[in-house]
Amino acid sequence: MMIMFFMACWMGFVLGLSGAIQPGPLMAVVLGESIRGGWRYGARFGFIPLVTDPAVILLALFVVAALPDWAMAFISFAGAAILIRFGIYGLKRDTHLAEADERPKTFPMAVAMNFLNPNLYIYAFTVHSVMILGYWQSGAAAVIGYLLSFFGTMIAVNAGIAMFGGFLRRISLSTRLLTTITRILSGFLFVIAALFVGRGLTYLLHV
Repeated sequence: MMIMFFMACWMGFVLGLSGAIQPGPLMAVVLGESIRGGWRYGARFGFIPLVTDPAVILLALFVVAALPDWAMAFISFAGAAILIRFGIYGLKRDTHLAEADERPKTFPMAVAMNFLNPNLYIYAFTVHSVMILGYWQSGAAAVIGYLLSFFGTMIAVNAGIAMFGGFLRRISLSTRLLTTITRILSGFLFVIAALFVGRGLTYLLHV
C-alpha cells in the first residue's frame, strides 16, 4: 500500500511538472501578469488549475471516454475566441501595478481561457481518468496522493514562473521594454488560438 502511495505521488509530481513547464496559454498569462502587476498578483493566476481541472477530471471519471468530436470542436473554437480576447486585452494594457478594479476583468477571462483549453479535456480523459481509476484499486490514499502531488507541483511551478516575472519587473528593464515583453506574450496567445482553430477543424472533419 505504501509503495503504491509513493508511486502515485511520484507520478503526480512528474505529470504536474511536465504540465506546468509546457509552454501554453496559462504560462504566458502567469508570466505576463507577473511582469505587469508584480509576482504576487501574477501568482494568483497560477491557482487557476484548482478552479478548472477538478470539474473536468470528474467529468472524465464519469464518462470514462473521449468527448464526441463535435464537442471537442466546440471547445476548441470557444477556447480560441477566449485566447484572442485575452490577447487583445493584453495588447491594449501598459505595464503598471495592476489596479484593483482591473482584477475582476482579468481573472475570469483567464479561468475561461483555461477551462476552454481542449488540452485540459484530452489530458483528463486520456491520462487522469486512467491514473485515478488504476490507483483507486489500491485505495483512496493513493488517489489523494496523486492529486495532491499533481496540483501541488503545478502551483509551485506556476509560483516560480510568477517570481521570475516579478524579477524581470524589478531589474533595470525599462517600462517600455517590459510592456514589449508582455505584448509579445499576448501575441503568443494568438498563435495558440490559431492552433486551437486548427484542432477544432480537425475534429469537425471526423464528425
